[in-house]
Amino acid sequence: MMMLGVGEITGGILQGKVIDHKGGRVGLLVVMGVLVATIAFTVIAHTIQEYNAFWFFTAFGWGLLDSCANTSANSICSSQFDSDIEPFAIFKFIQSFFV
Repeated sequence: MMMLGVGEITGGILQGKVIDHKGGRVGLLVVMGVLVATIAFTVIAHTIQEYNAFWFFTAFGWGLLDSCANTSANSICSSQFDSDIEPFAIFKFIQSFFV
């Protein structure tokens, strides 16, 4: 769980910098790349079938993915809509059903 938290913090910082400097489209490409890498780490970890240090990288990847996806979604909600409150309210309402 510690590596999940480290991934969350790292992902928020890195994704925020990517979105600020390169834009939202590049930020979404980063999210897709992290998704593919995290799924690959998870599949490899499950094929090994023993608990070792590789699971720490997998937990870090899932934290990184979660943080990058939330940062991108919040960036889209804040920049693409005229209202300040409604996009976040709808996003959090829908997210509460799936988490």
